[in-house]
Amino acid sequence: MNEEKLVALIREELKKYIYKDVIKTEISYLGEDEILKGELEKNFCIVERGKKLVVSKLKIKQLIELGNGSYCDDESKQILQNILENREVFLVEDGIEWRNFENIPIKLRENYLQREDILKSYGVKILKKLELVEYLKGNKNHYTGKLLDLKELKKISLSEKELIISNNTKITELAKEYAREKEIKIIKR
Repeated sequence: MNEEKLVALIREELKKYIYKDVIKTEISYLGEDEILKGELEKNFCIVERGKKLVVSKLKIKQLIELGNGSYCDDESKQILQNILENREVFLVEDGIEWRNFENIPIKLRENYLQREDILKSYGVKILKKLELVEYLKGNKNHYTGKLLDLKELKKISLSEKELIISNNTKITELAKEYAREKEIKIIKR
């Protein structure tokens, strides 16, 4: 190896260490939500094959097919490939098509929720848009469920004594008492 190539190689390796906080993590993005995409671009480099995949819109047919381990179009094929390759996949809760309907029959709603649970069992994470960016940045102190009870609060491993929850999340009295005892600050956002 000649001297110039060696110097260039050393320079590239040094850049990795010097600029490691500046280099953005590569993620993939599927969907039409340009606002979310813009927010993600502030912190991540959006590429075709990133380590993580963010899906801002999921059609009902895609949900059903993915739940069955199959795909119906190029987008769901890409999602399934990421699942099969054990890459992290994130769905934006608000972008799941069936959730935009208000008067869904109970049995149909249960069917769709079961499909979402199947996707979760595959490792897919379903988060609200606001929580997604924070989660991807590494702030894991978020809870997205509808009810925060004592059992759930104890399951959450906090890196700090702070937990951010959705404005829609209800907190049981036992969970509030436990948080006070452990000096955990709960913030609604």
